[in-house]
Amino acid sequence: MNRRIVMPKTMRRRNPASNVLPHMDRAYPIRPLVNPQTQTKVTILVLPIPGGRQFVASTLEDPKVSVVASTRKSAQDAAMRAYVEKHAPKKNTTLDDEDVRDMALIRKARKEPRVSWQLVKRRAGL
Repeated sequence: MNRRIVMPKTMRRRNPASNVLPHMDRAYPIRPLVNPQTQTKVTILVLPIPGGRQFVASTLEDPKVSVVASTRKSAQDAAMRAYVEKHAPKKNTTLDDEDVRDMALIRKARKEPRVSWQLVKRRAGL
């Protein structure tokens, strides 16, 4: 019952997606990336420096963000970090009155004893 599916020769390529998605090729210089923490989308250009073993990476959204590193991956990661640090929205670290009240309620709730799920079901009539 083992049947072997024979595909046409045009379909027998090592990586058929390389022609469709060129950024999947490791040597392709342009990479669209998304930062998982901030969900910031960045397109990074990584090129080798002629005559050396270093790479320069820059973002297409902000060409002033450029870094040099010894490997392609580290240059890519450093460019992403530099772009996110420069353009990501800053967190508001000041607390307003509502936040202070919420924190007080949370502290009070933590000090109270926990109620078992069985007791909650009994009180609700479940």
